[in-house]
Amino acid sequence: MTAGSKIVLDDNNLWVSSTNCTLNTFSTGANDDCSTCEEGTHSRAGMATCVQTQPGYYFDPASNGDFPCPVGTFAEFGATDVSGCNECEEGKVSGAGSGYCSPCEQVRDKREVI
Repeated sequence: MTAGSKIVLDDNNLWVSSTNCTLNTFSTGANDDCSTCEEGTHSRAGMATCVQTQPGYYFDPASNGDFPCPVGTFAEFGATDVSGCNECEEGKVSGAGSGYCSPCEQVRDKREVI
């Protein structure tokens, strides 16, 4: 069996074939099945490892890429999808791709710095 794939068994538990691991799962080749990536990491289909999403970014499974968290949100350790980008607290702001929010003295909206 190759890394990034899993074994497919028939009804009698006999090996039929192998198939690629799906998005956000991996296999080192030493296992017969795929394991789920840990929080803050992701993988493309058929991968042997998961990779860390950088702080301030999230992984978008639809496009299979990393993108900056929107303005007014942050991801301290990277996120597995856009919902993992956290809203800044009242009185704090962030730019796109931030790993943290900063205090702001004049804020109309947490997404708009004056």
